[in-house]
Amino acid sequence: MKQLDDFPAFKAAAEKLAEVQTQHRAAIAERAELLATIEGTRGRAESLADQAQRVLEGDASIPADLGTLRAQFERAGRQVALLAEVERLARQNVENERARASEVICTEARPKFAALVSAELRAAHALLTAQQARREFWQTLNDTGVSMAHLPPVADLVKGTINDPNAMIWQRVADAERLGYIAADAFTRPAPAPDRDSALNRAGLRLLAAGPAGIGTVETVGDGRTRPVAGQWHATPSTPKAANGWGDAA
Repeated sequence: MKQLDDFPAFKAAAEKLAEVQTQHRAAIAERAELLATIEGTRGRAESLADQAQRVLEGDASIPADLGTLRAQFERAGRQVALLAEVERLARQNVENERARASEVICTEARPKFAALVSAELRAAHALLTAQQARREFWQTLNDTGVSMAHLPPVADLVKGTINDPNAMIWQRVADAERLGYIAADAFTRPAPAPDRDSALNRAGLRLLAAGPAGIGTVETVGDGRTRPVAGQWHATPSTPKAANGWGDAA
């Protein structure tokens, strides 16, 4: 499997960034040194006689005047700002080359990774199936009235059941399908449990409901609509009123 350093463009950009960072740090250090020198020189002007005495004593260095030091400090500041911008551009080049190289690496690695994802999901599916078989075997024996004291159950290795459409494995399967790691028909999902709205949309379902005419049985006719079932009134008020299809007026 390829690495980022296998790509010459990325490697060259990374090396250039390192070079610029070294120059930037050196410029910052030089500026700091000049500032310290300025701070140490300010207020301690040396007379010509003092300088002559130092030369006589063997110190041939001639300190720069404060104006010269300030000019050098300003130039150092401009150099630091310039190198900061150069470093920003060099870093941007590195990230661009990293993106290009990463796309190539990930494209080549995708089949192997997809195979690992598929193998993981199949192993999880097999484990949940085995757990379900073990639970059903134990429960079937228990339902016959056998005392299970001599065959105690064991804890599940993973949570969830293979028949639960909301189990974590089916969420992982959906993610893998969406990302293109497995085919859409690689696994057979359990049927989702009907929700309340879908149940109301099925015709012929009878429910107990309350309305202006009392409490009675209604029947779904599809699209979420209901109608009263004739003769199925369980309680009515003393003065029934017709409204919205509930019974007849008194």
